[in-house]
Amino acid sequence: MHKILLMIGLTALLCACSSSTSTDSVNSDAVDAAANTPTSIAIRTIAEQIGASPEQITIRSEEAIEFNDSSLGCPKSGMSYMQVITPGHKVLAEYGGKIYDVRVAGSRGLICVKQASTSKKR
Repeated sequence: MHKILLMIGLTALLCACSSSTSTDSVNSDAVDAAANTPTSIAIRTIAEQIGASPEQITIRSEEAIEFNDSSLGCPKSGMSYMQVITPGHKVLAEYGGKIYDVRVAGSRGLICVKQASTSKKR
């Protein structure tokens, strides 16, 4: 009788552990998905690049865009880019009174700083 009760107790313990693990796995998947949204990538990009506190960054807008190349609409002088339609997002976020234009494609975030044209008009 003692062995039967021990087996029942162990079975219940194993079921509880496996149930907890699958719940933890589902919660972990949800956290991973939330960490890879365009807005969360934009916040993380600003925080990492300028040392901002993520809690102090406010998202102003998010727009899905198909960029004409892999520069995400922010080409840098002297760089070459793949000429391929690149699906992504344009996210405008505010920090410290300044608006940041962040371009996101996949898990990549880029603060877009438009460069002034160096060519002279005749």
